[in-house]
Amino acid sequence: MAAVPVGAPPPAKRKKEGPDCLETSPVPPAMVGADWSSLPYDLLRRIADTLLDTNDVDCYMDLRAVCRHWRSTTDDPRSDATDPRFRPRQWIVLDEVFASDTRRLLVNTASGRCLHRELPQLRDHHVVATTLGGFFVLADKSPPHAARVFNPLTGGLISFNAPVPPEGKVAAAVCFGMASPMLTLLCDSSRKHYTAFPDSECFITH
Repeated sequence: MAAVPVGAPPPAKRKKEGPDCLETSPVPPAMVGADWSSLPYDLLRRIADTLLDTNDVDCYMDLRAVCRHWRSTTDDPRSDATDPRFRPRQWIVLDEVFASDTRRLLVNTASGRCLHRELPQLRDHHVVATTLGGFFVLADKSPPHAARVFNPLTGGLISFNAPVPPEGKVAAAVCFGMASPMLTLLCDSSRKHYTAFPDSECFITH
């Protein structure tokens, strides 16, 4: 080992560089100031269609909320509440434990994804039941308490003329296989089930 000459200055300590001095990859020029609102029509439609193919309707609604251009490029689910592309599928509503007046927890049974949804539409309605797909069956709070089928992912409402039968707890199903949707209510205590179409004046008892 070589001797250190007498009077020589001590070796300089290497200065530690802080995190701010670390080298970082430059941001690609295309990402700087990118105007996402000007995405090409075809690309935006492809993204929207992919979300609908996987029934991620809530993500589709978030996409439409980004800007006016994205809303005008994509279809509005509220223009036709019966459009099959926007129907909830494979969702359940955990309303017994997590419910508040207007807040519900929805769980996707295929992916396990959870959604805490604020649903202001519930203020004006009684919740009659929820379907296995994820629809809410509502009744107007004001007489004659007409039935409504509510999509919690889009806010769309299908209005029925018929008042909800004065039964206790019921199960519900909505069938879209005909020209207009059919709402079925099943009452366990009375062993009755009721059906109605949007233009029916009353539910038919079976």
